[in-house]
Amino acid sequence: MDLDSLIKEWNKLTWEKKGLVVLGIIVLVIVIYAFNPFHSSSNPQIAPDQSTVTPTVLSPSPAVTSNNSTANNTTANMTTGNGTFQISADMAKNIALGNYTGYTAGTPTQGTKTINNTVFQVWIVPITNGAISHKVYIDLTSGIIIGTE
Repeated sequence: MDLDSLIKEWNKLTWEKKGLVVLGIIVLVIVIYAFNPFHSSSNPQIAPDQSTVTPTVLSPSPAVTSNNSTANNTTANMTTGNGTFQISADMAKNIALGNYTGYTAGTPTQGTKTINNTVFQVWIVPITNGAISHKVYIDLTSGIIIGTE
């Protein structure tokens, strides 16, 4: 077969057959590109995420206080040696009121809150605004609001 006979055969084809040939060539190019047999490695490696998150420890003033009460601990227990920090009831109340303007806060109590099978030690701060009332759950160690009801 020479080039002249191929051109004559191409010209004999209808437009539908020519379209199918062009479509077949496009599909073939896409398949070759997708599997990339010329530059693929037999054992692809995925690099793990090398970024690390360093927790920030809040230590406004190093002080250690002791409270033998187990019911409602309203003092801040801070330790700078091992990085633990517990916010006080007043701090929890201020955090709740800072995020819910126009509300009034009741007396915070300590408790636990389970979120996604993780148990958090929290301050439970009741807040009200007229007939609307919520409970704000503030993480005892970080001071972050982890939920509301």
